Amino acid sequence: MTTTADCTIDVLLAISQQLYSVDTEPLVRSITRTLLFTSTSKLHCLVSTVLLLPKLLVDYSCNDALDLGYLWRIQGNLALSAALSMHTNKDNAQWLSELCPLLMQSMAEPEEEKLVVEILLTILMGRCSVLLSPTLEFLQGLVGSAPVLFWKRNATLLSCLTRLIRTTNASDSSWPMLVKILTTLVPSE
Repeated sequence: MTTTADCTIDVLLAISQQLYSVDTEPLVRSITRTLLFTSTSKLHCLVSTVLLLPKLLVDYSCNDALDLGYLWRIQGNLALSAALSMHTNKDNAQWLSELCPLLMQSMAEPEEEKLVVEILLTILMGRCSVLLSPTLEFLQGLVGSAPVLFWKRNATLLSCLTRLIRTTNASDSSWPMLVKILTTLVPSE
């Protein structure tokens, strides 16, 4: 028997596959917001956060940040809730430096980590121009606060980033961030 939480995760994962253009992004965001409080499972919180966060880095909609903060408060993660609620008072780099380690800590299971990476890669490979830069910024924050063996557990991440670097012109504005993420991701030894 499928529970409501399972259904919302399935719907959120299905719509995440549609984040490939500027035209579909508002619809995906709208559906995510509609489903936001239909479940309070940690997986639902993670998926909703990953789907809404890149757009938050662009348009500073404090309602999404506050709603996500409330959802994490219900989950019992007060530190993550507070960090999300502080979005309106900080620049993105400072905000992500506080938020991403807390988000990484909340991912206790490898399946949760893989799900987050899968959604971020869907956004990146879809090349939705509005979300590309903020998603890279978000991914950089996660990779920067990830455990050392993060890249080994998420080989697809390394593969997709390599493909993106290969297909992105060095004069593109996303090139430096791609290089920075790969440099952070792959150990120096």
